[in-house]
Amino acid sequence: MLYNVNDTGRCAIFTKYLGPTNFKGGRIKAWAKSGGKLSVTISYPHELNQGEAHASAALALCDKMGWTFGLLHQAHAENGCVFVMGR
Repeated sequence: MLYNVNDTGRCAIFTKYLGPTNFKGGRIKAWAKSGGKLSVTISYPHELNQGEAHASAALALCDKMGWTFGLLHQAHAENGCVFVMGR
């Protein structure tokens, strides 16, 4: 079977839940590997569901890097989520 793949040249964003410690509450880390490792960590937003919380971290990374896009596609992975930018 032949697939139509459109390589946008953009990188994937990965997110992972970081449990609370003695000093910090739960957090979500978002990172991307694009020429170097880029990351941001946010406090877990308890008012959101799990998928929305991971999306919030991915969007925080996009804001930090000044990335703009049409859509952010989310997929659940073994240890968190993966996001790819689309149109």
